[in-house]
Amino acid sequence: MNEADKLINSVDWSNHATVYGRADGTPSANGQSFCVPEALRALFSEDTQNAVTAAEELWNSFHSKSRHIMSAALPSYDIIMHCLRTIENERICCELLDILAGFAECAAENVSDDKLSDAIRGKLICDIEYFKALSKNTNTEISECAAELCSLLDEEE
Repeated sequence: MNEADKLINSVDWSNHATVYGRADGTPSANGQSFCVPEALRALFSEDTQNAVTAAEELWNSFHSKSRHIMSAALPSYDIIMHCLRTIENERICCELLDILAGFAECAAENVSDDKLSDAIRGKLICDIEYFKALSKNTNTEISECAAELCSLLDEEE
């Protein structure tokens, strides 16, 4: 079992929520479902389009329309960071930085769960030096995405 699978399998996803319901993919009362572990595994796919689709679906599942961050974001953070640090696909890096920027925006605005917001914000701040290093990446898209994330975090401090 690889490190990503260990991280994903260590979480009881049934205890976390997305905008669609439980993060383990159990359908909600309205029939919507989304399985966060499957999407997180897809981030590591060699199929770029599959990984991009998973990243976009994760972004949508973690952020409500009212800009509240959902609880599944917190255990997903370490897995997203592991992916960001280990993959070589620049397009996926940008998608992951976009998810993290969404975390930063929502954590700053989230009034429904201060503990969740504080935990997400704390993780982001702990990794700010890594994001600053990425903002100097030779790939313009990665450097711009990372710089935007750093800017959001600087506003929060």
